[in-house]
Amino acid sequence: MSDAEAASAVATGGDPRVPARALQSYGTIVVVGGGCYGSYYVRQLGRARAAGAITWRALLVVDRDPGCRVAADAAGVDDVEVRVAEWRDFFGEYLGALDADSRDAIVPSPLMPHLGFDWLADRARARWPDRQVASQPIADTVSVAVPWQRAAADGTRYVSYATWICPVNCIEPARCPHTGGPRDWTMPDAVRRLAGEARENHPPGEAPDFAGGDMHRGQRRRDKAAHFEIVETRNA
Repeated sequence: MSDAEAASAVATGGDPRVPARALQSYGTIVVVGGGCYGSYYVRQLGRARAAGAITWRALLVVDRDPGCRVAADAAGVDDVEVRVAEWRDFFGEYLGALDADSRDAIVPSPLMPHLGFDWLADRARARWPDRQVASQPIADTVSVAVPWQRAAADGTRYVSYATWICPVNCIEPARCPHTGGPRDWTMPDAVRRLAGEARENHPPGEAPDFAGGDMHRGQRRRDKAAHFEIVETRNA
């Protein structure tokens, strides 16, 4: 695939009927993991930039292994930086210092832990040290109106609009590559409905603060499964 073809695929989701997007400009792009997935994402970003589809101020790959695949081979991108750190430690510092008007972007790994939730929980514990911050399973009485869902042993409920296994590199274009029709479903709407139902099912004064959401996607039986958790802050 040529650089121009790669950029076109990035901009349109591979659908020639979708008009190409304007140049996307970012500050720092953080790629989570420097292994097989991270190196693939870095390579695709490099191709898109070479074709004029995207630009950035800095490209940062975070991996605890100093000899990760991106460190050994930068996938043709000469300005990529590898930050050797544990993901949770890195995001605790990075997100805490991020400006609200930042043009930064995070490229997640499909198999990473729920780093967004971990960061929110850590911030809650630091801000309210005299309170208990805990994660609890979503009650069985709370329904999620999606066609596929499973409960894990740790209380996490995985949900998906897809009853098929999505490709790991799907960019969620306007037209679903599997069905061939418009992708008119959205997980954020399901999260908002879930949060409302969770509050309705708690007694007055004990409604939980909903802090989970569509921040983690992984290949847990089916791709694009969202990870939901409830965070409650109560006086110890």
